[in-house]
Amino acid sequence: MCLEQGKLKCIITSSDRQEYMPARVSIFDADNKYYAPAESSSYGYKLGNEWPADWGIKGVQKYFYTHGEFELNLPCKSVTMKISHGFEYESFEQKIEIESDANILKIELKRIINMANLGWYCGDNHSHYTHGPVDYNLTEQDALFCAAAEGLDFACLLNNKLEQPLTIESEGVKGHFAYELGHHPVLGTETRPPNALTCSTKDCGDWFSLNEWVRKNGGTIIMGHPLFANHLYSGLFAGDSQAAHMTHYEIPINTILGKVDTFELQNNRLSILETWLQIWYRLLNCGINLPLSAGTDACISVRTTLPLGVYRSYVQAKNNEFDSYLAGLKAGHSFISDGPLLFLDINGKGPGEHIELDSSNNNLRIELQVKSIFPLPAVELVQDGEIIKRWELNGEGEFKASHELRIDKSCWLALRVLRVRQKTNDSEVTELFAHTNTISVDYNTVPRTSSKDALFFLQWIEVIKKFRIEKPVLAIAEASQKYEEQLNNVDAKGWIQLKQNISNQEISDFVTDDCIKIDSRVRVEKEKNSSNDIEFIVKSIELESDCFYKLSAKCKSQNGVSSSDSEGYTYGKIVIFDKTGTYLGVAEDKSSGGAWSDISCLIYLPRDSKKIQIAYCLESEGSIEFKDVIINKLKGGLFKIIA
Repeated sequence: MCLEQGKLKCIITSSDRQEYMPARVSIFDADNKYYAPAESSSYGYKLGNEWPADWGIKGVQKYFYTHGEFELNLPCKSVTMKISHGFEYESFEQKIEIESDANILKIELKRIINMANLGWYCGDNHSHYTHGPVDYNLTEQDALFCAAAEGLDFACLLNNKLEQPLTIESEGVKGHFAYELGHHPVLGTETRPPNALTCSTKDCGDWFSLNEWVRKNGGTIIMGHPLFANHLYSGLFAGDSQAAHMTHYEIPINTILGKVDTFELQNNRLSILETWLQIWYRLLNCGINLPLSAGTDACISVRTTLPLGVYRSYVQAKNNEFDSYLAGLKAGHSFISDGPLLFLDINGKGPGEHIELDSSNNNLRIELQVKSIFPLPAVELVQDGEIIKRWELNGEGEFKASHELRIDKSCWLALRVLRVRQKTNDSEVTELFAHTNTISVDYNTVPRTSSKDALFFLQWIEVIKKFRIEKPVLAIAEASQKYEEQLNNVDAKGWIQLKQNISNQEISDFVTDDCIKIDSRVRVEKEKNSSNDIEFIVKSIELESDCFYKLSAKCKSQNGVSSSDSEGYTYGKIVIFDKTGTYLGVAEDKSSGGAWSDISCLIYLPRDSKKIQIAYCLESEGSIEFKDVIINKLKGGLFKIIA
């Protein structure tokens, strides 16, 4: 006869080792109630009427970590248990009937591949073990236990209170703990950079000097999630303080001058990955060999976080030492992934390597392989940003193929897996994506160039010069010259006139009288003991797509209290999302409080998007009021050049 409560003991091992296997575990009943051992730290992005998620994940399940053995009391009913350990082991998911006081469950996870035996090591290159509000006070060893449960070989964790970098090994994982530089991981140095070079929330710092310091000290600098949202089009022109510290504005300059070591394409902002994938392709087409990196930006001291290693780099390295891992990452001998494992060989060369051909020998022999614990729809071969071959996989998790290709110009090639809605270890609904770094082909010693893409970045630089940031004049001139050298005769002639048009225009020239009045007055309050991190009111409206808009409003915090704390974090803001949850822009109150202040931001509404959500938000205790909220449509011209 079933008791009201039963005890479950679970032991987790694997097919390739007998000792207990650290793992991530989720246990839910039919009513979606979550269960975990009392002593465990539980994680998971909160569900329900929440802040709109901008990383495309709609329903992350709660989870806890185990060393491989755990016990807990459960009601006598059916529960579903999910267990995972990275991308090299098949995950376990099964309904379990709790029927008696003693339930012993032994689970063996099956390994599909041993990447380390093949010389590939995986790492999360950008996460945090102290960041923002702290729910769990973790030691470095605690952080590496979480990484071990995710099957990581390396974990690069940032800490804004760390005085000096620290590299240790625990739980079979090598951890590098570095100082947080405005989300830009600086890895492999023995000391932290001087304060004058670091990036804070409000200040992008001196990227040139920072990069030079890192290289002199033997480190690697990663441009961490260079885009929080669609700021390429909106924050570039406006005083958007959340975007102010993001150095993506400078990418056309820093990349062509060799000031970026690796570029973090994959992180928790999946909704804007496609935009930045195209930016990366354009940079490559201009002859810039810019290796990719991946990191989750997980904050494991906070219970509402993504798991470590959901987005990771697999690096082909000489050994499993951290210096070797960084060298392979910096050289581009790697691929990024949130599940699929990619192998690409072209004429005996792999990602990050170069092939030299001429007219007497211009054939490429391409060998590829894909393995995945998740079913995949397709794998694609990309040349200069265009898909030249697609293999349909129809849900298979393993695939091999060969392909012959003849070329007649210098180019780059890479392998990628198509992003699809798919069930993964992280969530019931997320996006699968994997991409190798490039293999460069030099044909007849002619450099790889692209007039079209060079023109794109020249326009970008001109907008930077006029509307956004100050850079050293010589650096801007040098970068512009390198792009101008790639222009064909037609584009070169057009660029002279286009450049003059940009220099003669102001932002105010583009604001029209075509406007929508959103709200005359809105008040948001947050009680002192509120359990919510953010209080907000959301309103939905429809706009014409593929257009630019300016949102304007007045804002005042109540009781004469500043809406910003001493560290400069703004708490009163209007945040704009599109229908998919993609973050489009933010207008923040930067005043000292007590009086009405003007706030604004520019918004680019992408093609095929019409409905947007406007969220009036308050993070601090007290209240804040917004009034005269309007949206003006902008006319084309300068903005259409960039778009």
